[in-house]
Amino acid sequence: MKKKLRIKISFVLITLLALFSCTKNFNETQGNIDDSGYLKSDKGVIDLSFTMTTSKDFELPENKLSDLDMSTLNPSNDKQLVRMQLLESGEMIISIEELDFKEKIKLPHKLLPDKSKKIKKTEIVGTTITMYDEDGKKVHSSHIDVPNQLELVKKVKELGSKFTAEDINSTIATMQGQKFIGNLEDFIAKAPANGIQVLEQGEDFVSLRMPLNKIDSRMKQESVLLIDKKLNKIVGNRIYNEHNEILQSTLYGYNSGEIKSLCAIKVNQKVKLPSGQQVDMELNTRIDELKFTLSK
Repeated sequence: MKKKLRIKISFVLITLLALFSCTKNFNETQGNIDDSGYLKSDKGVIDLSFTMTTSKDFELPENKLSDLDMSTLNPSNDKQLVRMQLLESGEMIISIEELDFKEKIKLPHKLLPDKSKKIKKTEIVGTTITMYDEDGKKVHSSHIDVPNQLELVKKVKELGSKFTAEDINSTIATMQGQKFIGNLEDFIAKAPANGIQVLEQGEDFVSLRMPLNKIDSRMKQESVLLIDKKLNKIVGNRIYNEHNEILQSTLYGYNSGEIKSLCAIKVNQKVKLPSGQQVDMELNTRIDELKFTLSK
């Protein structure tokens, strides 16, 4: 459960998260608690919400698999409502709620009913992450590192109502953890001094290789990023282990309108079966219903 949670949180904070069908909605931020129970502060600066629908499938190997291996290869799909609020302190409130939907895959397993409580909602307030079950009862709470966004708060207050499409793009990216792309030329120029290798740079794209211990000191992997210089956004990345073996490949799709927000994510990675054999897993995420609200 902990591993699955980390994957979802990283989608939201690092790249994930993803946005499309962008709607400009400059209304005053309301206080207190809304109908969904999501905490909203009177001192909120920005509210951002969107849905993420993710499908999971597997590529079966040619050789025969055991029944136990086959039982782990069921396709599935999930949908989450992600809500993010930036406070005047630079802290963020993030809520990830599991949703039911008509297209949800329900396999007719001949098993006893699973009566265990499922995680229904995850909330991050400041640097505390808390998980709740279907009855709203707290299941687990722990510390999580979330960057403070005080600089973004200052920028929003300085701009006031003079927000442009470029400002909205930058703000959305920053709330989702993509702030290092904000000044791409400066980032590339300083890359070697920061231990980041510029692999190739052309007119349209640049590829960089960076150790992930810059994000989390416990991580030994390295990531190769492909950045579209015209979009000023990541369009793909690969993660390698310490033996230079590919662990995961990710592609990102962006909205083609004025607000070039992230609209799709495709992930391919190897997963290990109970027998020890590895198979390819593919995750496809679609991002919809984006709402961006700036307090007056």
